[in-house]
Amino acid sequence: REIDVLTKQLSHYDVAEDSWHPDAFRERLLKSVNMFLDRAFKYGNPVVFLYDQTGTALRVARDTAYSGVLLRDVLPNAPALLTHVPGLFGRATQLDAYLEDILVLLDGYLPLVEPHLETIMARFDDIEPHIPFCLEHADVIAPHLDLLIEYLDDILPYASHVDVWEEMEPVLPLLVTRLRVLGPHLRVLMPHLYKIRPFLPVLAQHVDRLTPHLEISQNADVLIYWFGWFLRIPGAHHLMKLPRVTKAMAWLAPRLPRGSLRAQALRRARGLRRHLHLTRRRGPALPGAVAGVWE
Repeated sequence: REIDVLTKQLSHYDVAEDSWHPDAFRERLLKSVNMFLDRAFKYGNPVVFLYDQTGTALRVARDTAYSGVLLRDVLPNAPALLTHVPGLFGRATQLDAYLEDILVLLDGYLPLVEPHLETIMARFDDIEPHIPFCLEHADVIAPHLDLLIEYLDDILPYASHVDVWEEMEPVLPLLVTRLRVLGPHLRVLMPHLYKIRPFLPVLAQHVDRLTPHLEISQNADVLIYWFGWFLRIPGAHHLMKLPRVTKAMAWLAPRLPRGSLRAQALRRARGLRRHLHLTRRRGPALPGAVAGVWE
């Protein structure tokens, strides 16, 4: 089944004849040139920028020519990359660190990546911290790249919480494959991230049963408040596999009382105020950077 899906994706992203129409070709090339110029001027010193990118590009061309990669992997894919050359050139120094791994994957995954290359180059500063993960799991990332791009602005806030993101990494490949149904939940789940954090490995196992019910994500905080104890019982989460359990959760979630949840949040806020008050009176009991976070 996975092979059939990948074949369908590849056939969908085959370069269409329209993309080689003079107007379409010119439009894509101009976008790439504009991307390069925009980056050059934002760099601060366009001359230094051009010097750095050119030096890196020439060195990469020399190294790939000596190793045979230029003839084996790069030139056969040159037609698909042609309109993206200015944008790629503008990111040469950034791409340099990942180029060896990219070239290994180039021949197999370029048909899936190329339609999104313009967006990837435009958002590369946001995406770059996750390039190693994407390359390591290219077999999962590439077929779902269209959905990753679509939900990128909803995914990045999760990645900014580095501690949680690192804990999620083992289940991320699974979640990527479910992004079509999981995507609409990302924005409403974000405010509850630290409440669901202890249960992420368990909940990921039931993602197919939970995602049909947006109400569960919208009210994740109150569900965790009332039933978090249940998820801590070893093996109890398997009850979610029973018919109608998640449907019952979706019905119950908006109807559960929130008064206790608000009281808990208020107590925490008061505790934080008392801590800050004592910190100001006694001097910073924590390192400066941590005290700044508390502020």
